[in-house]
Amino acid sequence: MTAPQGGGPLRFASFLAPNMLPVYWFLAARIGERLGRPVELVVGSSFDQFEAGDADLGVICGLPYVWLADRHPAPVEPLAAPVLDGDRYGGRPVYFSDVIVRRDSPITRLEELRGRSWAYNEPASHSGHTVTLYTLVRMGARPGFLGPVLQAGYHQRAIRLVAAGTVDAAAIDSQVLAIELRDHPRLADGLRVIGAFGPSTIQPVVAASRLPDRLKDQVRELLVDLGDDPSARAALDHGFIRRFAPVDDAAYDDIRGMQATIEAAGWTSLSHTGGEAADRQRQGPSQGAIVRDVPEVLFVCVHNAGRSQMAAALLDHHAKGRVQVRSAGSDPADRINPAVVAAMGEWGIDLSQELPKPLTDESVKAADVVVTMGCGDACPIYPGRRYEDWELPDPAGQPVEVVRRIRDDIDLRVRRLLADLQ
Repeated sequence: MTAPQGGGPLRFASFLAPNMLPVYWFLAARIGERLGRPVELVVGSSFDQFEAGDADLGVICGLPYVWLADRHPAPVEPLAAPVLDGDRYGGRPVYFSDVIVRRDSPITRLEELRGRSWAYNEPASHSGHTVTLYTLVRMGARPGFLGPVLQAGYHQRAIRLVAAGTVDAAAIDSQVLAIELRDHPRLADGLRVIGAFGPSTIQPVVAASRLPDRLKDQVRELLVDLGDDPSARAALDHGFIRRFAPVDDAAYDDIRGMQATIEAAGWTSLSHTGGEAADRQRQGPSQGAIVRDVPEVLFVCVHNAGRSQMAAALLDHHAKGRVQVRSAGSDPADRINPAVVAAMGEWGIDLSQELPKPLTDESVKAADVVVTMGCGDACPIYPGRRYEDWELPDPAGQPVEVVRRIRDDIDLRVRRLLADLQ
């Protein structure tokens, strides 16, 4: 694709936590108003989208920003980054990775994490992955210090794995954690922070380098001015954002330094905890395992009458046989939500003959990826699977106008998941 010209649409890609999407919807709308052209919010599927012309603006983690910025030529430029509310941030565009445990856990300090189970969101995350390794290396730890390590897919899922007692601890982006604990008081009651990694320079809003300088300047100016705009306060408060500050490439040298430290130590992956992969290779497939040429994804919600049905149908539609898809419910309903059937029918996808199905251990064991949607702790956790938790409104009892928005949100997430699986 070529760079947008004149009044053509721009694509604003989010590569960050889903609980920040309301802020990014607002930013995309405001940028569109300022530039006098449509701006579409998309969930990013590949960091190469900026170079390929499939993304023009976006928010990305500092670690993949560094990866992109160190290419020649760099496909992206940083424009501005949020300054968060709270004395701990010192009025600077930084954040922390807060280490959480259950409130009743005996763990009280970082040194007591030895041998404990751990969850992290994904390897391309600075807050969940790189800064954890950096801090462990600085503590003198080496691979094998942590016990079993589980890749959760998202910070929100890692939070819930700790709350449920499935794992002992996790490091969570302090902004994401603050939003989750505010929006879910029961989580706040059951968790405790025992320490923090960082600070690190917070995730930037970036622009594709190929865009005109004038356009980039306009977007930067808009972001910096938002902190003094009363009409922006509600959207910024959702993300605990006081204002945006301009940032340049040098602001992310701290992340480059942390990456260099873990590379020098030879410990660049939390999943490498001391010979487990080699053991699995020697053992071969487990007895009764099903060998497939394509990955299998299981979508789970409470009633299997709305969200998980839409997600399964959309992934099956986009994958065209490249992924095996199932859905299930922890408390299945008697029929599919009629508003869901209507909304999907608008896209030519027929759910009228589908029936809600119960969640079973066997369906979870058969899946490579398990995506949950509001079913709490009903979904069992098994090693070797990727788990994601998508926070989505329940379409039950909602008119089709609301269900359309839920469908559109699910479609963005499904497209990103599919790109990850290829």
